Order: sequence, then C-alpha cells, then structure tokens
Amino acid sequence: MLRLTMPRSRLPSKFNLRPKRKSEKLSSRQERFAQAVASGVNGVEAVREAGYKATPNAASVGAHRRQRTPKIAKRVHELQAKHAARAAVTVDGQYAKLEEVRRNAVDDRQHGAAVAAIVAQNKLFGLIIDKAQVEAVIRRPAPAPDVAPGVILSDDDWQRRLARH
Repeated sequence: MLRLTMPRSRLPSKFNLRPKRKSEKLSSRQERFAQAVASGVNGVEAVREAGYKATPNAASVGAHRRQRTPKIAKRVHELQAKHAARAAVTVDGQYAKLEEVRRNAVDDRQHGAAVAAIVAQNKLFGLIIDKAQVEAVIRRPAPAPDVAPGVILSDDDWQRRLARH
C-alpha cells in the first residue's frame, strides 16, 4: 500500500485525486455534431461535418462514443423534439385544411377551386398519381479502364463507346 507523506493539496497536479468538473455546455464541435445527428445525418458524416478529422473506422467509433455521451445525447434529443414539433404536419391536418377550402369554394360558387381542392385531397391519399411523380434511376455503366478517373463522359461519348461493343 502506498502511503503519502505530504498532504494532497501539496501533491503535483498529476497526483491530484479530485474529479474534474465537466461543463454541461457543449463545445462548438459537439454542438455541430449534435445538430448534424438530429437532422438525420449518419454518425460518420456527422463527425466529419462537425470538423473532427478521422479515418472512416475511427470516425465510426468516434460517432458511437459521442452519441453515447450523456450531454450530447440530451442535446440531440432536444433538437429532435424541436424538429418534430415543427414538422407536426399530418395527413389528417392537411385533409381538414383542404376540406375547409373546398367548403368555402362551394359556398362562394367557385367550382374550379372546389374541384382543385378535391383533386388535392385525392392526391394526398394517393388516389391520383401524376405521371411526373414516377421516379426512375438511370445508371450509366462504370467507366472503362482507359478513361481517366474523374472524367465524366458526355452522352455522345457513351453512345460511341457502346456502339463499338
């Protein structure tokens, strides 16, 4: 057992046994990290956006460690609650607004506006789908080995290359 011969207050700082008080305030990087996570960015990207420099594996570990830190987790929860309150738009709420617009349009004998409100209600419930809403992902083939990395070929170049094969 180690016996100290001098009082604790006179020990060098590396032997100071008092726990350090941690501030409840987040650093600027921690705040940026919390904001990024709360906005829906994954942990690794949040680490990079916050300004931490790390390899991908280290960023993943760092993100996990930061998300488990109580004061950061509390801040993320606060920010997410704020976002949720702001985004409290529901289908039922939107339907009620459109129904009010439709009723007002019928009362004012504005039949065009009433029809537009009915169409909007049907779109809201997915009964009408605009052709413009159809999404398609068009992928080009990977560049050939003779194309320098980072070079983007035009559509004509792709057509010429594909015609040769």
